[in-house]
Amino acid sequence: MVSVKIEKALACDAEKLLDIQRRAFKPLYDIYGDEESPFLENLTSVVSGIEYPKGAYYKIFDHEVLCGGLFVFQLGNGQYKIGLVYVLPEYQYRGIGSEAILLAEDLETSAVSWEIDFPVDRIQNRRCYEKIGYTDTGRREVINDKLILAFYQKIIGG
Repeated sequence: MVSVKIEKALACDAEKLLDIQRRAFKPLYDIYGDEESPFLENLTSVVSGIEYPKGAYYKIFDHEVLCGGLFVFQLGNGQYKIGLVYVLPEYQYRGIGSEAILLAEDLETSAVSWEIDFPVDRIQNRRCYEKIGYTDTGRREVINDKLILAFYQKIIGG
């Protein structure tokens, strides 16, 4: 049974979150070689996310254990984007990420839609997001010869 909660991150959490983020994204970086990968972010960028005025950076806990992070931000006009969601490799495939997303969605009461992108060939990500109401927009973005992003959207109340 998943026991997930999220809590607003503080600047003092940045180092631990960066460590988890790097561990979570290392396998994807090894596959795709994306130079914009969250694996390559530094402490300053994590702190910037935590302090971003039009966003919220959350710590993800499973059974009181810090196991991931989630960054959401406003695009404008009630549109929000999930900029990052990550969970330690040993906690993946347990529904923790999808539960954390749902919790964050509940906190952003002004949202009319949500957007997320992910590598098009990551079937587990697709299943995760579809399970919680996201649908394929059909939009694709080529990052490099190994990485194509798929964009999904969720309309609130739709």
